[in-house]
Amino acid sequence: MMEKDIISKNPVMVLFLGACPALAATTTATASVGMAVSVCLILVLSSVLMSLMRKGVGDAIRLPLAIVISAGFASIAQMVMAAYLPKVYAMLGVYLAIVAVNAMVVTHQQNTASQEGFGASLKQAVITGIEFCALVIVMGIVREILGNGTCFGAKVPFFANHTIAVFGKAGGAFIVFAILLAVAGCFRKEAK
Repeated sequence: MMEKDIISKNPVMVLFLGACPALAATTTATASVGMAVSVCLILVLSSVLMSLMRKGVGDAIRLPLAIVISAGFASIAQMVMAAYLPKVYAMLGVYLAIVAVNAMVVTHQQNTASQEGFGASLKQAVITGIEFCALVIVMGIVREILGNGTCFGAKVPFFANHTIAVFGKAGGAFIVFAILLAVAGCFRKEAK
């Protein structure tokens, strides 16, 4: 059941939330893992902080606070990645900074702030983060194999000699995303 939920209820695919990093930073599997882990950590940490502050946060400042918190964690992620994973940081470029105002992260934070219970909000943040990770990593692997003939930098037999250049470019992201949306649509139909 959970496997179907990861596909049929994935926030990137259902609401197109977080689509920018999912499309832009999935040219290679390595960049996808870097983006996925960063977004997951930013999502979980910012949701935990919002959950801890939910009683003292009024509706009027919830959105600005959510953006400031996610921007803070995105900045920390950028600095850590620049220091310890400079190659991955260079692959992600500006898209890591965009996570600060990513609709999926901010929306999740606002929902967390209105939920009762720290455990429930933490659980939902982890689930949403895992769903995002799964989608972004699959997109990165597919695009790297078809576009470059490699997977995590290692040559893949047959595909190394038969690459499709469009998958290494922006258009490839839209093609893979459309295919994954179609697969998710099939799972949603099965669930009904």
